[in-house]
Amino acid sequence: MTSPPPNDATWRELTSWGVHGPDWDSLVGSAERPIPFLRRWWLDASASPRRRYLLVTRGSQLVGGAALDVDRVGGIRRVRFAGQGVLCPDHLDLLARPGHEGAVADAFASWLQRLGPCVLDLDGLVPASLVSRAVGVESRRTETAPYGVLPGSGQQWMAERSSSFRRSVRRSTKALAETGLRAERVGPDGVARALDDFEALHATRPGRQDLLAEMGTLRAALHAGLQHDEVWVHRLGDDDVTVAVSIAFVLGDRISLYQVARSTDPDHDGAGTALLAHVIAAAADAGVGSADLLRGGEDYKSSFVASAHEVHRIRAGRGRSGRAAVAAVEVAARSRRRLRARLG
Repeated sequence: MTSPPPNDATWRELTSWGVHGPDWDSLVGSAERPIPFLRRWWLDASASPRRRYLLVTRGSQLVGGAALDVDRVGGIRRVRFAGQGVLCPDHLDLLARPGHEGAVADAFASWLQRLGPCVLDLDGLVPASLVSRAVGVESRRTETAPYGVLPGSGQQWMAERSSSFRRSVRRSTKALAETGLRAERVGPDGVARALDDFEALHATRPGRQDLLAEMGTLRAALHAGLQHDEVWVHRLGDDDVTVAVSIAFVLGDRISLYQVARSTDPDHDGAGTALLAHVIAAAADAGVGSADLLRGGEDYKSSFVASAHEVHRIRAGRGRSGRAAVAAVEVAARSRRRLRARLG
């Protein structure tokens, strides 16, 4: 689809990047907060027949757009961010070149009008988002994403942590080192093995089935991101055994700690914490300015960083059938909550 726009901007709905792929990456990289989940290497790894790229141009210049998945649920179209779901992309929004936010918001609203009745289910959203402005729906906070500013060195970052955290990291690191286990960043030749170990470590723990089912997509994305030097993979182990694996994204002035897998063997107690501390300290030493632990307000994250972003969601229906579909979902959710409350 192509629009006759309400201003001098034009939007096009495409199923591939066309000539605008490099310009999209340039926009992502120059954003105030570059998002790895909007990089083409991430989006291409999760591409499917549902994928739609809404690209907004002024003349020949790409000024913004959105990467979306459009499918059908119960006979009605559903619009979600690209790759939304098990892999949990975070800090998402419409992409806009500074000064062109209004044109991008208008284009998204125009595209939705052309799409017709639908359900919007946009998760992993930044607060005060451009997409919220475009659709006239206020988002709601669903989770937090802990983050912190990094000083000029790993030593200084560690000195700013609590004394109990420092003792715990030192104790675990020393105990693991005494058995020959050390943390290291994995080079290109070792990534495949590290991801095998990551998968094996998660396979021993309950509740990881959905993530393991997406490992093919995740592996493809990580190998692509490594080509751009925007993925860091670290392991804690020796030549024979791996007891923890960390996956992180480094883009702009920020490291995003995405996933960690660790051994549950009591002999490896503290391996996950020791590895994450090593990764963040290495990022500080490399001049990275902030660390984002992404969505999830687990208590352990507060030991590493002191602040938190909000993660928002929009779930809204457009048109009579879209509103009815969302209402039915909300009624079902309230019923489940009441049932859980009665069961204790």
